[in-house]
Amino acid sequence: MWFNRLIRQRDGQAMVYVAIAITVLMGFTGLVIDGGRLYISKSHLQKAVDAGALAGANVMLEGQEANAGFNHDAAEIEAKELTAVNYISPDISYNTGFPEENIIEVTGQEMVSLFLMPLLGIDEISEVNAVAQAKVGKLVKIDKGNIIPIGINLNQTFEVGVTHEITSNPGDGAYGNFGFLNFSSLDSTPAEDSSNGAKAVAYYIENGSPVPITEGDVIGTKTGVPFSADVVDAIEAKVGQKVYVPIISDFGSGTSDPVTVLGFAVFILEGFYKDGNVHTIQATFVEEIKTGEMGEGSAEYGLYSVKLIK
Repeated sequence: MWFNRLIRQRDGQAMVYVAIAITVLMGFTGLVIDGGRLYISKSHLQKAVDAGALAGANVMLEGQEANAGFNHDAAEIEAKELTAVNYISPDISYNTGFPEENIIEVTGQEMVSLFLMPLLGIDEISEVNAVAQAKVGKLVKIDKGNIIPIGINLNQTFEVGVTHEITSNPGDGAYGNFGFLNFSSLDSTPAEDSSNGAKAVAYYIENGSPVPITEGDVIGTKTGVPFSADVVDAIEAKVGQKVYVPIISDFGSGTSDPVTVLGFAVFILEGFYKDGNVHTIQATFVEEIKTGEMGEGSAEYGLYSVKLIK
């Protein structure tokens, strides 16, 4: 009798062990299956809001009139379109906001149905969230091949969308004057002519800087370079194109005194003419978002960069 009772007790314990084992197994299986679904959902959602934030930030200057600031409407439309394209489902909702004037935030929320975890008392629907922020800020470094060796000494603030006349005489010009920079001191790729280096200046106007240039760099000048046929041809070949130029500190009194790069600007070159000994560049000042390194502060000279900050 006692033996039969012992067997029945052990049978009961075995049932308990089996029930516990099944529960544990279901828990692990649920973690693998449902946890995997949640992980994949989070990954897709994060990529979508990242892409949306970057896309929105990249059009924050779109359609803006002179000095009108950032276009939040265009940014919001672009961000929502890109997030939906990257990850779409009836269970997903996206929202955009602008915590600061130059920052766009995109949030996403997906309601994910779980398969096994509800058997353990966990809610059938789990909420997955993702957030991304992209910032539009000052461009402080431009890759080689982009900047031309025409430094502009800023006298006044340039107006977006306005064509300005920038002269070759230091101190003249309503909105600034320009001079040639000595890119040969950065890299001696072209063979300069022995007298004044005009061929090197023309080469760099055609081909851009030989190395990346960063705000704060010190570059020598070539204020004594005459406007040779090579230089004039190189400038005139840029008419109708966007040109990227350094905004620089005051020119020195010497022909090769160095200047400091204060920032970068982009112009559409409209024309070039000579009046006596004064050469004048006609250029329309524009704003642009360009790939490159972002720094602190505002983009005083109209060139911006974009990066994810969250």
